[in-house]
Order: sequence, then structure tokens, then C-alpha cells
Amino acid sequence: MNPNNITLRQLRAFVAVADHESFVAASKKIGLSQPALSQSVRQIERELGARLFIRTTRSVHLTGIGLSFLTHARHVLRLVDEIAVDMERMIERRSGRMVVACLPSVAWRLMPPVLAESTRLFPKTRIVVRDMSMAGIRNAVLSGEVDIGIGSITHDMAAFSSVTIVRDRMHALFRRGDPFDAMEAVEWDRLVDRPLVGMTEETGIRQILDRVTAASGAHLTYTTEVSGLATLTGLVERGAGVTVVPGLALPGRDHPVLTARPLVAPDISRNIGLIWRRSTMTSPEAVRLLRAFDAVRRADVLAGENNAFAWGEFTVPAES
Repeated sequence: MNPNNITLRQLRAFVAVADHESFVAASKKIGLSQPALSQSVRQIERELGARLFIRTTRSVHLTGIGLSFLTHARHVLRLVDEIAVDMERMIERRSGRMVVACLPSVAWRLMPPVLAESTRLFPKTRIVVRDMSMAGIRNAVLSGEVDIGIGSITHDMAAFSSVTIVRDRMHALFRRGDPFDAMEAVEWDRLVDRPLVGMTEETGIRQILDRVTAASGAHLTYTTEVSGLATLTGLVERGAGVTVVPGLALPGRDHPVLTARPLVAPDISRNIGLIWRRSTMTSPEAVRLLRAFDAVRRADVLAGENNAFAWGEFTVPAES
């Protein structure tokens, strides 16, 4: 077999037929005529010297050889697609555009001074910020939809490279005058039997709460569950209950209605950092953003807010 005789077009035709189990459906999916599609598959079979499909008048199924070949074909096409995405990103980078996906709390608290520093350091670079859930950030980074993600660093991130930038403590958020207001810190078990306004189960904040309460055996009573931080704080402001939020999501220290205390026993935090696809080299976008974060850290722009979060000990590599 001469591998040079098998083209990417043929591989895409083969995978389309395998996915749809139909030459008609595959033809419509990839915009190739049925005769051309059939010819592509036959050419691969001729090069391999084996049949890839069992064809009947009603169905198309992979042979054993076809099933094995499908794994390799998918791998090759995935690599080619990744190369295409990397090249597209390189071209965009030269044109001065960087797309960043981050958690809403990061977008609100950290990104304004970071964007200001980035503009000062890299005046020709235009940054587009998209706030997303953590699941959305992961998908956007892996698909190449965005250049960099900024979100929670967890243990299940084998597909990513990452750098932690802040350690974000969990806090109880409540109205001024609440019994918690007289405390320096609030123990988790004091949340039991208090009406809670909580985030929905698919959110990262709620997942942290569920892990803590499962470990301690505590039972929290949620009167309302929402998916947005703005709605959450608005409900607490209206007296709907107390809530738990990370430090980055806390309202300003001069908020006229709301205040907060760190949660202790246990002291729980989340690590927030930059993430990018592990399949690429050290990301130039990550280096540039780290330089901006480092400038904000050294200038102490967020002075007075480190009781809510603490800067990580990241270093800034040289830009390639």
C-alpha cells in the first residue's frame, strides 16, 4: 500500500459513511455526489486491499478491518483539524485579536484592570472577552473557539495546560445586620437551618458546596436556586436568604446592603487560572495575559480585596 495515494478527501468520505451508515446521508452531509463518494471509498479499499464496508440494499456496516481503519482515520483528521485551527489562531494573533473565555466572576472582578494593563503593554492587541460557565470554557478552549480560558483549575484537566493565578476563598454573603455580621468568620455548620439562595447543581459553585456538605454530613436548605450570580446577589439583597459565593463574586466592600464573611471549618477555596489546549505549545496568549496579570498583582491595583482572594505565585515565561 502507498499511503500517499490516500487523500484527506477520501478519509473524510470514509468517516462520513461510517458515521451515517449510509452513502446517501453521507453524501448530503459532506456535499459530495454519491458516485464521487463511492469512488473515494473504493479507492481506499483498493489501496488497503480489503473491504471496509458490508453493503446491502438497505444498510451499510463496517467490516472488522473497516472498524480498525476508522480509529486511525479519525486520528489523522483530528490532527489535521487541530493544525488548521492552530494556523488560523496564529494568523489572528498576528492581526492583533485574542479571544478569552472566563467565568462571570473573573470577568467582573479581575478582567477590567487586566484589560487596562494589556492595552498598555500590547496596544496593538484587541481582546474579546466572553463570559461562560466552566463547562462552556472547557469546550470553547478544546474546540479552538477561544484562545485562552480563565476558570477553575481542577484535577480532571488532562487535556489542558494551566497556570494558577489566584486562590479564591468561599464566603457567606448576607444582608448587613444579619447575625453573621457580628462574626469575623462563619463556620459551615452555621449555614444549616438557614434559608439559602443557591446556585443550580450544574454550576461550579454549587458543586463545591455539595462536596463540602457531603463530606461533613451537613444538610443545607435551598429556598431558591438560580444559575446567574447577578440574580443570586439580587435575591440576597432583597432578603430572600443568605448564600455562598467565591471571593471574586463578592459585591464591592462599600455595598450599602450586603456584606460577607469567609467560611471556615473547613476553609474552602478554588484555584482560578489560565487554561489552554495541551496539544499546542506554550500559548503566546497565555504569556501575554500572565504579563498583564503580573502587572496588576505588582501594582496592587486590587488592594484591600485580598481577604476575598489571594494571588498565586505564578511566574511569567519569556514570550516566544
